[in-house]
Amino acid sequence: LQQLAKRHQCTYSRYADDITFSTSRSSFPFALAHLSHIGQVEIGKELIDIIIENGFQVNSPKTRLQSRSLRQEVTGLTVNRYPNVQRRYIKRLRGILYAWKKYGVESTASRYFSNYAGNNHKKPNSHQPSFEKIVLGKIEFIGMVKGKKSHVYLDLLSKLNALSPGLIKESKLSTIHLSFTKPFIYTEGKTDRNTFKQHLRD
Repeated sequence: LQQLAKRHQCTYSRYADDITFSTSRSSFPFALAHLSHIGQVEIGKELIDIIIENGFQVNSPKTRLQSRSLRQEVTGLTVNRYPNVQRRYIKRLRGILYAWKKYGVESTASRYFSNYAGNNHKKPNSHQPSFEKIVLGKIEFIGMVKGKKSHVYLDLLSKLNALSPGLIKESKLSTIHLSFTKPFIYTEGKTDRNTFKQHLRD
């Protein structure tokens, strides 16, 4: 697959069985994928031959072509200009922390395992991982993608520390406190304030 990508001036990346081909060419190589006359994505012959020869098959409903003008997602990350976490992921995590603060950890954990954790944790006698560590893991994922100095990451980490003291290492807590010193920003034009707000939300 790497050789195929190189032949057609593409970059090949993979996470488990999630395969992505990307290119800066003006048109996507027909040998890899194209749209049919009814607008459905069809895998190119060269690519499908390699997949079948190696004993695999394509999951057609998960196959998609994404242009640079649309939101491009790879394994849950938005990658148009730089890797970023989807807003709904952060919004859902904020909701979990809010529910934890308002209704308590047991109620929130029970609802989380029921709604989001999939069928594995709904079976009788199935092992349930620590809810607190799951939430910490989700926050660390945001830090890995957006950076450990990201305001979003530090804010979520601070909220988690308030709910579960002792869960986060002391060395990391000192980083949170140092990073929450707020600067003053003096703007020039009338719309600059709105521009700053938009970038902070992103």
